[in-house]
Amino acid sequence: MTIEISAILFELVKKLVFEAISKKVQVSIEPFLTRRKIESRIDDSIAQVVEQLVPFFESERVSENHRKILITTCESELTLILKTPQDFFAASLDGQKLFDQRYADGQLPKDILDEGLKDLYALVFPQIANLVCMYPPAVEAWKIEGFRDNFRRLDDIATTLGTVAKNMDTLLSRDISVADGLLIRVRQSLAQRVEFQLDLTGLRGDRPDAVPIEQCFVIPELGNIVEETAEHSIHKKLIKIGTESEITNTFTVPAFRGLVIGAPGSGKSTWSRWLQKLRLTQNEPRLAMLIRLRELVKQQNIPSYLDLVREAAGTHLRDEVSPITVREWCQSGVITLILDGFDEVPPAKRDSILQWIIDLGSAVENAGVILTSRPLTSTHLDQLSQTWNRWELQPFDEPRVIDYITRWYTHAPLLAGKAHNIDANELARLWLHDPVLHPLVGSPLMLATLLMVHHMDGELPRGRAKLYERYIDGMLGLWDSRWGIPSAIDLTPDIKTKIFTRLALHLHLTENEQLGDEEIRQWFTAVLPTLGCNCTPNLVIDHLRERTGLLIGPGTWSFVHKSVGEFLVAAAIRDGDQTDDSGQRIDRLRLFAERHNDRWNTVLFFWAGLTAPGDLQSFIERVIEEPELEDFVLALSLIYDQLLPHRLSESWLTNHLLDLFNKKLEIKIEKNSQTRFICSPLPKDINGLAEVPFDPYLRTLYGVDIRQAVWECLSSSLINWSQVNECHESILLIIWLFFITEPKSVEDLRSALSVSTRPNNLPSEWILFALTWGLDEAAREKSGVSLAQYIDLLHECIPERSGQLVFFLMGLLTSSQQWNHVTLENQHHFFQNLLQAIEFNNLEKIDLNWLQLTREYTSFPDEKNTFDLLEEFLNSLNNISDSYSIEDNTLINVRNFTVELKELRDRV
Repeated sequence: MTIEISAILFELVKKLVFEAISKKVQVSIEPFLTRRKIESRIDDSIAQVVEQLVPFFESERVSENHRKILITTCESELTLILKTPQDFFAASLDGQKLFDQRYADGQLPKDILDEGLKDLYALVFPQIANLVCMYPPAVEAWKIEGFRDNFRRLDDIATTLGTVAKNMDTLLSRDISVADGLLIRVRQSLAQRVEFQLDLTGLRGDRPDAVPIEQCFVIPELGNIVEETAEHSIHKKLIKIGTESEITNTFTVPAFRGLVIGAPGSGKSTWSRWLQKLRLTQNEPRLAMLIRLRELVKQQNIPSYLDLVREAAGTHLRDEVSPITVREWCQSGVITLILDGFDEVPPAKRDSILQWIIDLGSAVENAGVILTSRPLTSTHLDQLSQTWNRWELQPFDEPRVIDYITRWYTHAPLLAGKAHNIDANELARLWLHDPVLHPLVGSPLMLATLLMVHHMDGELPRGRAKLYERYIDGMLGLWDSRWGIPSAIDLTPDIKTKIFTRLALHLHLTENEQLGDEEIRQWFTAVLPTLGCNCTPNLVIDHLRERTGLLIGPGTWSFVHKSVGEFLVAAAIRDGDQTDDSGQRIDRLRLFAERHNDRWNTVLFFWAGLTAPGDLQSFIERVIEEPELEDFVLALSLIYDQLLPHRLSESWLTNHLLDLFNKKLEIKIEKNSQTRFICSPLPKDINGLAEVPFDPYLRTLYGVDIRQAVWECLSSSLINWSQVNECHESILLIIWLFFITEPKSVEDLRSALSVSTRPNNLPSEWILFALTWGLDEAAREKSGVSLAQYIDLLHECIPERSGQLVFFLMGLLTSSQQWNHVTLENQHHFFQNLLQAIEFNNLEKIDLNWLQLTREYTSFPDEKNTFDLLEEFLNSLNNISDSYSIEDNTLINVRNFTVELKELRDRV
């Protein structure tokens, strides 16, 4: 019986597929052997999918008669649809959308209703329709490529659609024992739609750079900063999770409220889609609904949570989902609502949407609510209560970068006929160690862009903005140059760029992220004549979608990623030749006026990388002149962002950093905005904690803290300590720490340590940072001062600490052994420098009070447990003697000295 059904299904699908192909490509005019090759490849591909579809009928225990009714009804309905191919191909190559369009009024075919097959038909029709949808554009792409033998798209279709069918069959078998039948059916329907949305987008002919999410998704780490209270201090700790089980255990507890923050291109939306699919396909019967806030705000009335659940149920099940049922599901915690993209809500609507989110969190009881957003310049996200757990998507680490590169080169379609032979480990190492590329590699979007440009050109431009410029130029000409096959219309790269720029400006200025079918046709109808383009809007829209990979549609139209449009807006501001509807020029003055509008933040940083250095410097100078704290943060962010590749001259950088650091700032100190720096290890009762009054969010596109930004700016300038030793107290500690940790010369360090040039309000515990952080960097040979020189200056400038220095040196060695934070290539020198410094001490100069304190030392972050410094140091010596080639005499002398210290401590 299975063979018979397989044969019927195979012949039906084959007939429909070839009928659909004929609407798109004239295969009949090809030579006989080419036609045979096409038919044979498609036969094999269809057979692979049908093989996975048949078990679906078995799992549902569908009778032979009902199977035939389902299959023949699908055939007759799809045959009717194919008579109007414009409607067929308007379904965005998605069988589920085709189903929704066909039965928008909820009226299914009579035979299906009479036999009670409504739910099964809603599952079977989209799967068969997907087969019919996917092959025509694939064959069209194959034709463009000359029907080459190694064309992979048909195999990808078979693999992906077969996997979707298999996953649905597995899901059904899991749900058989679950009591809530309606929940099962809603979950099945929603899971299938999500499977199609995720897995089929990578198979479209209009996305030459795309692959299915299952093949290229790398689970990112998420970080959550929590405060931990130790006996003598409070410190912040970064908790990281990065596996499927960790994320599931964290984000699916009852009544979970989570805020996920991610920089542009960090993969927030992709992560949200992955999490939804994960929750829908795991063992527990759950509903995970993904709500795009940019689409929600377009609705005249914001829906209730009941409306959201009923919409997720689909046209044919929503009437069965009652308010009582939804509340029961919420109370039992089987629902998760993922609200994606708060940053895409227009600023004027954020207050009302935020209140709706807060009310939603209260109304859905034990249901989970997860909100994602880019960082904002407004305070909306800070208004969420402490019950909302704040997580941040972390940049890819090296293993994830390697994994992504491997996946991309394994699964991405061949571009420009180049081979895929690549050493992912070596490529990741090169890019991660490149100071310009390193900040970009951790972003999934930028990593994909790097790979695309590297694949096309074999090399990379310097800087984020230039990389995007090359990427967009490459995508605009990719298909035209790929195989030399002309398109239906001739659009030059210049015209395409102008069209996309105007579209980007329209979306940006109207605070929209996407347009509907009719909206975009009206826009093209109005704009094309102004650009001297006489082609019809439909032809131009299809051309840009199919041959650039930058525009996604139909149904809803948007750029492939929001940052593509933001880059084009930045380029328009650089050129200064565009105006808004009121005639106001979109130029640097407009950008300055919008500098604190977070919808313009990415545009601003793209513009900074594109514009001439003189214009950039003038812009920053004007920002520095402004008195607000937000302008201080913005100026510092822009300077830091443009340090590499060296777009700011050393003299300009020095002069204007001095202006910035010596500004008089009015800072409102808030508890959650403070940063704490800790010295370690120290005696138990010594306070090694110092606080920076504020820790502002820097405006850079990729996360960076204020200490890193200030230190790198100082490192690139000619500033010395005496020029900034009276700067604002909010950054005084950070600046002083730079000069005692990374001094460029002995005089720099002497100036920072000397009482005469040390700020009067320098707390006594600050000195401990010179004795820990400073000595550590000198021992690792990372500053401009040797360890011996550093110790001499400490004796000179802080003589009262001379008798304690040996204990700080011992503490550095024990902590490095404990936490292993010294890299392999310099740990030998590090240990050797420390031991030689300890070797020449003598007992007569030892601080006896501090010697007694060595009995109880603590080391961050394990401050609750104490250890004996001298005992631990002797243990570390044994480990070093076993692992490193240190001179025997040095080890013997240091060991003997330590034993003498212990004896002295016991006598005293």
